[in-house]
Order: sequence, then C-alpha cells, then structure tokens
Amino acid sequence: MIDPYYTGPVTKDNIKTLFVDRKMELYMAIKILTKYPEVYSGCFVLGHKGTGKTSFLNVLKEIIENKYGMSVIIVTGEDIRKGYIAGNGKVTEFRNGTVKEISHPRCIFVDNVEPMNDEYALEVYKKLYEIREKSKVKIVITDRPSRPSRLMDMRRYLSTDENIVLGFSPLDLIKFLEERLKRLNVENRFEKDALELASERALHRNLYRFFRYCGLSATTFEKDGEITREIMKDSIVYLDLGDILEMKISREEDMKWYILYYVILNRRMSNGKLMEELRNTTSFSNDSYYRARHELEENGFIRVEREGRETVIVENYSNLGIEINADMIENPEIYREKILAKYLQKEMDEFDLGF
Repeated sequence: MIDPYYTGPVTKDNIKTLFVDRKMELYMAIKILTKYPEVYSGCFVLGHKGTGKTSFLNVLKEIIENKYGMSVIIVTGEDIRKGYIAGNGKVTEFRNGTVKEISHPRCIFVDNVEPMNDEYALEVYKKLYEIREKSKVKIVITDRPSRPSRLMDMRRYLSTDENIVLGFSPLDLIKFLEERLKRLNVENRFEKDALELASERALHRNLYRFFRYCGLSATTFEKDGEITREIMKDSIVYLDLGDILEMKISREEDMKWYILYYVILNRRMSNGKLMEELRNTTSFSNDSYYRARHELEENGFIRVEREGRETVIVENYSNLGIEINADMIENPEIYREKILAKYLQKEMDEFDLGF
C-alpha cells in the first residue's frame, strides 16, 4: 500500500495516487513547450522548498514525452554548472561520465537550482543562456521565487512566457491530505485544529513538512484514535528538534544553530544585536550569517520583521502556541527522548499481555 504521508518526489508509478491538483500550471507549461515546436521556448517553475517542484517536472516529463513525442531529460543545476550539457544542447556527459542515449534532447528540465547560492545560480543561468543562443532546445528551470536583481534580469532572457509559481494556502494543504486519504481508503482521524496547526507551521506552504508532521502523528504517536492539536504539537516539536540536533552537531561549520539559539533565548532580537552576539561567539562573516538566516527563515524556524527602520528577527513558535525554549535548543536529544517516551509508555499501558 502506498503511504498517504509520502514526502518524496512523485514519479510515473504513483502519479494518480499522490500528485496534487496542478492542472492549470501543467497546462501553462505544456502550452509554452509545444506552441512553437521549432523555436526556443522556456520558463521558470518557482516555489519555495517543499512545494512540489521536482514532482511537477516528473509529471510534465511524462506528458511531454508520451502525448507530444518530445524527448526530455531532467538534470540538476550542478549538472549544468559543471558543463555536462554543451552549449549546443548536446549531452556530452551525464552524472557518471557516460554519454546519454538522447544526444540532442528537445527539452531540458533543470531541477534543484533553488538550494544553490546566488553565485552558483548565476553560473547556471549563464550556461543556460548559452544553450538558448546556440540551440532550439526547450528549457524549464525550477528555482526559488526571489533572487537578486542581476539574476531576475537573466530570468527575463531565459523565459518566453510568464513564470509558473507553485504555492499553497493552508487550506490547500489540508485539502491535499484529505484527498490522498480518500484515494487510498484511509480513515481521516485528524481533528480540524490539528491540521490547521500543521498547515500553519509548514511555512511557505511546504508540502514536505506538512506531510512529515501528519505522518508522524498518525503512524507513531496515535495509531488508532483521534489526532488532536496536542498530539500534532508533539509531532512538530519532535521533528523540529531533530532538525535542530543536526544543526547542533554541525554548528562549528554552520551558523544556523547559534542564530536560532539566541533568537529563541530572547524571543526577538534586532538584526544588529544578533550580529553583535554572533561576532563574540562564532567565526562570523556576513555571507555565512545571511545564508544561515535565510535558510532558517525558509524552513520556518524564524521570521524577519520590520519595526520602523530596524530589522527584527523573531522566533516562530510562540504565535503557534508551541513551546520551544533555549534549553530545548541546547539539549534537543533529551527532549526528543521525553516526547517519544510519553507515547511509548501510552502504547505499553494499552498493550494486552493476555493475563
């Protein structure tokens, strides 16, 4: 049986079960790629992390190849940056150094540009522009919505139509989960406010995070009964503390843990005060700071607000009624064990030994 809380990319084997309703966006992309077959055309598919960009490309590839007979390859931004695709669109080398069977694909779909820094993304854009100038290949690129102005200018050269933006509202996330459960004939045991909490925590309407929270609560914390808001809170805290533990382990090379610790400790900090604290305790650089801060904001751990002329960094849990404090940031492994032990004890108490 297919897992209704599956968080990986949708492929041709599970499209009908797992792919969420993107008919309008698919229609737009197909029209861009097929309207003028003999000339270049291209577009960007924009969305934050976890909004389904990879799944969208997989489904689009199936349609373009099977219905329109156009050959498609999906590569990554790193493949383009490292020169695996020649300027004329010919695939000279692909991942493991072997020659691809499709030497001149009609369409190149470029995925995973979104996590690249601006410098690397600019390299990718420039190489794709070279391909555009020398071939009639069709190009679709996934990326985050916002980039510096020099990259936004290059997007206009690479696009022949409007960008396709993948976004969700909290209600959309809930609707997608309910539809999946219905397709798979799985009982919906979630209370309304539990789903509302998970959808609000999944900042930027992140499908991946939303299904992670729902999946843990339904398969580990409460396997049979109703899933309440309190159970969902524990799922969110447990999974987020797992991410924080990874930050803690790599904190000497990565500034994210330090930023989160100071912001959680103070609940809100001015940008200047936070940078001052980090300079006193870390090997500080502006690049590493802003890169780490952006990633924390992208994943919903913090939010950045303006107060007059001042930029303020705010922890993102209090407004959801979720308690994560500085001690939990310092000792995430201990608090994860406590949450898990609570549900393990409940399961043991309900277990019938037969005497």
